[in-house]
This record gives sequence, C-alpha cells and structure tokens, in this order.
Amino acid sequence: MIRDLKELSEDIDIARAGYFDTYKFGYLGEVNSNSTDYPLILLLPPTSNFSDVHSGYETMILEFHCYQPLIKAVDEFTGVIIQPQNATTSLENTFDSLLFQFRRTIQALVRNNENKYALLDGWNVTRVSHEFNDDLVGIIATITINKLTDCLANQSYY
Repeated sequence: MIRDLKELSEDIDIARAGYFDTYKFGYLGEVNSNSTDYPLILLLPPTSNFSDVHSGYETMILEFHCYQPLIKAVDEFTGVIIQPQNATTSLENTFDSLLFQFRRTIQALVRNNENKYALLDGWNVTRVSHEFNDDLVGIIATITINKLTDCLANQSYY
C-alpha cells in the first residue's frame, strides 16, 4: 500500500508540471509554509476501498486542494495591473484558472498512466477564498479513480 501511494504521488508530481508550481502530498498545515510557490496542488492522504480483492483494482477517493493568490487583470500591452470594476471578476478568473490547471493535470495523469488509473464517476469541486491568512483562492476537488494493484489470487497446491 505504501508503495502504491508513493507511486501515485510521483505520477501526480510529473502530471502537474506546467500547470502548478508546487505539488505536495500531506496535510493542510503545509499550505502556508514559507517554501510554497503558487499555484499549489496538495493531495491529502486518500481513502481506499478494495470491494473485490480478487479483481486487482483499488478504488481511491482523492481530495486535492489547489491554491493561488487572487489573479488581477493585467493590461496586455503595458503589463500594468488593472483593477477590475468589481472584485468578483478577479475571483471568477482565479477559480477558472485553477479549475483549468487541475483538469489538465488530471488529464495528463490518466493519459500518461492509462495502464494504471481509470477515472470513475464525476468530480466534486468546491470553491473557497480568503484561505490561510494569505488571501489565497482555491478549489477543493474530490475525484474517484480505480488503480490497478496486486490482486489476491486463489492458489491451488495440488
């Protein structure tokens, strides 16, 4: 089991390249550390279900926390930060950006490891703001995957 989580964590770290600056496997206390670059994707330790130990599949529920500072609009010609007429526009842009980065990361995870992981059901995404005293904006995404693992085979010793 520990080997499987380490392998999953390494696969996510590879898949997030180009979308998130930092990947961490752990707990929410690590979000506000001084060594964190944003955008950040954090995987909490997953829950697992082996509904049929002979099938060779482990169903894992993964909870990701993705954070970045509020995106401010930038003038494309001058590079100057533009204050939007209302803060809702910046918040919407940040949520959209995080969800886009998360989608691409999960697509890369499944595409690069199609022999190991299969997405199940839908995704549950919760949007949060003003987190961790940094005014971070975030999404909390929960997904379910099947992971091919070692199966318990019935053996006969005749």
